[in-house]
Amino acid sequence: MAIYTLRVTTGQERMAADVLANKAKNMGAKVGAIAVFEGLRGYIMMECDEYITAKNVSTDIKYVKGVLRSATNINELSKFLNPEVKPTVINKGDTVEIISGAYKGEMANVIRVNAAKEEIVVELTGIAMRIPIKMGMNAVRVLQKSEGETQ
Repeated sequence: MAIYTLRVTTGQERMAADVLANKAKNMGAKVGAIAVFEGLRGYIMMECDEYITAKNVSTDIKYVKGVLRSATNINELSKFLNPEVKPTVINKGDTVEIISGAYKGEMANVIRVNAAKEEIVVELTGIAMRIPIKMGMNAVRVLQKSEGETQ
């Protein structure tokens, strides 16, 4: 079976994959798999016997814009199948500066780290009440690392 690339509406990849799977099942088409990759927006992959099968299954589906004629090589997809894991450089107890958002320029202490979602929970240091604020790891800059304390 070959892998064909389908152009779809950006942000509707999962919806298009669900509709394609249901249509392929109802048609009895020989579709091996339908894949949506997080890092590849606007495209989904369909494993099927030939181009005409991918074209027939994707016809008249609202979110599908078209099918690329040539089959995709599995080596081209390897970076999406095995994504690189970025090391977490922010740990619990670190002092950070918020560099974007409503609290830009404020100092905060990290109280929780969720590496899977790339989110942290911080408490602002410049205010009297301690209010936990959830934000992305890319919204802060580490000013001071904690001594010996890790997740």
